[in-house]
Amino acid sequence: MKQLFIVRHAKTEWADSGKSDFSRSLTPSGIHEAKIMAEKLAEKNIKIDIILCSSALRARETASFLSALLFPDNKMLNYIDELYLAPSQILSQTIEKLNNNFNQVMVIAHNPGITDWVNSMTEQIKIDEMPTCGIFAVAADISQWSEFKAATRYFFFFDQPKGVSDFL
Repeated sequence: MKQLFIVRHAKTEWADSGKSDFSRSLTPSGIHEAKIMAEKLAEKNIKIDIILCSSALRARETASFLSALLFPDNKMLNYIDELYLAPSQILSQTIEKLNNNFNQVMVIAHNPGITDWVNSMTEQIKIDEMPTCGIFAVAADISQWSEFKAATRYFFFFDQPKGVSDFL
């Protein structure tokens, strides 16, 4: 069984003419969102083997808050340049290449790719727009990540900082 936790980075500062999009940082509200979601995952006793994260600053900052609570002694963080503004196809291809020893994987990236990817996961659940620091989780009864795209995926949960939490 493999579980995938798809996360949109937390709330960021507005684009500034003097700063590149890649270098935008989290706002105080975004930091609060990331801390809330880390606590929610800890309360649900979610275990993550590895986090794959866009190398953009806002995604890295989100990952640092999540990983600090999820595995403070063993920070398995991989920053991947290709996840910056990646379309759903790139996100999917990244998962297919994973080491099969990882069973619980988190991916932190950006819209619109994250929303498109989430909406390709199941037929039952669709999201208009993945909220900042929202987490969408699915599971698949597979032993290899290369089977994930073709596998039947089961909705596990969706949660966001604003308090909506759905479990199946």
